[in-house]
Amino acid sequence: MFWLICLLSFGWLTFLRLVSLTISQQFIYGTFILKVRKRGVVVLPKELRTKAGIEEDSEVVAEIRGNEVLLRSLKPVIVRVDWASVEKILHEENKVEEEKLHKILKELRS
Repeated sequence: MFWLICLLSFGWLTFLRLVSLTISQQFIYGTFILKVRKRGVVVLPKELRTKAGIEEDSEVVAEIRGNEVLLRSLKPVIVRVDWASVEKILHEENKVEEEKLHKILKELRS
């Protein structure tokens, strides 16, 4: 049935290319044909998840590029924080906010 739909949808030339490239549901270059199920659920085959580094309960990023959807695994970035710099910035922000507050209170009193 799948091949009949491909034949009717894409035409003979594309159909023959698909048939010649097919290797047990996997195409050359790691392309898979997936089915969108109820509520937009797409099941990613194990081989695809393994190659993309997607594990169970991991998060993925979905991007729309033109009329295509690109999925890639979301890898958290560990950042080293200089806490002294953070405290300095927060202290400076606090001073700025206090000055704004004093200015507003001064305008309200006059």
